[in-house]
Amino acid sequence: LGGRRGRGRPGRRAIVRDTSSSMEGLWHRWAGLVCTSVVDLAKQHRMPVGYCEFSSSARKFLPADSRAHQRRRFFSREYAALAAHSGEAQSGGTTNFEAPLRTILEEFEAGLPRHRRRGAASPRGADQHVLFLTDGQGGDRTMRREIEEARGLGVAVHTIFIGNSRCPPVLDRLSEETGGTSWAAYFDVRSRSIRLVDRQAGEAAGLEASSPRPEQQKLDRLARVPALFNKYVEEKYGDAL
Repeated sequence: LGGRRGRGRPGRRAIVRDTSSSMEGLWHRWAGLVCTSVVDLAKQHRMPVGYCEFSSSARKFLPADSRAHQRRRFFSREYAALAAHSGEAQSGGTTNFEAPLRTILEEFEAGLPRHRRRGAASPRGADQHVLFLTDGQGGDRTMRREIEEARGLGVAVHTIFIGNSRCPPVLDRLSEETGGTSWAAYFDVRSRSIRLVDRQAGEAAGLEASSPRPEQQKLDRLARVPALFNKYVEEKYGDAL
């Protein structure tokens, strides 16, 4: 998600995490580890970071500022509070892609100078980044409005598609059209672990084509029913997770 740009102020980072029912189990825990890692990275670079969970609605986290006189802000350097909150997340509900992105974009816009806001000239480059973690189950299939708003604000959306099923095309468009990167996380039977591959480089497609093993194919089929997938992986590979 980048670091500091030159000698100016560090850009802002936001984590958008899917906590819907389909993320329960293995993927929920893995997404939590990713969130903690991103917060640690932001801490190293002293970057303001925000955190938002979503299922059927968006729930942004507003940590209490360590300076008592300061009001609660979405983007903050309250790294310990952010990490603790992400560790307490619970999965449940359906999936709504639009709500969290609109919520996050409003926060980005509110912190920009007036000439950088929507309706002004397009900003040069994206010094603001969103990490969007989801298994792609449900949600809007176009997100045209959100993509246009992100581009207008100079916000790059980096997507991590989670699961052994096929990534929804809307996530590819979301990353490509906002200047973000795109990744896929899936459970690999060979390594008995979760692997992260670059979707833009075609690694996900290559792995899919070179993985004809019956067990991997079985996982790919089970992924269409998240509850069955999680139960099977927990029972068969629980010792490796």
